[in-house]
Amino acid sequence: MCDTDDGDSGDIGAYIMILVIGGAYQGKYEFVRNELNIPDDRIWNRLHEYIREHEDEKRCVDKIDAWIADNPDGVLICDEVGCGVVPIDDTDREYRDRVGHIQIRLAREALAVYRVTCGIGIKIK
Repeated sequence: MCDTDDGDSGDIGAYIMILVIGGAYQGKYEFVRNELNIPDDRIWNRLHEYIREHEDEKRCVDKIDAWIADNPDGVLICDEVGCGVVPIDDTDREYRDRVGHIQIRLAREALAVYRVTCGIGIKIK
């Protein structure tokens, strides 16, 4: 479902969901609350942590899709975990890849994507 090599974007539909990415502790949540004025009940913060806890990518994607269906104007906040040194541990490498696959898919379907660094959000889509 998240395999980006075959071009399959899945089917989360024409939602107005927003994806916010960036490094750890870069002010992503504060940016969403203060600059985009999104209330807490429409934010899924720390999506990368949910992905880490769920190794089955399909079930993980299904849960994310269900949340988006229930919150079509919601905001997903996820750390970028693919930048930097490639992890030696297979589990960590698979986690990094899973997050990347899911972020690519979400970015493709999102109305907007922001990258936040030092509390400053830059719209990249």
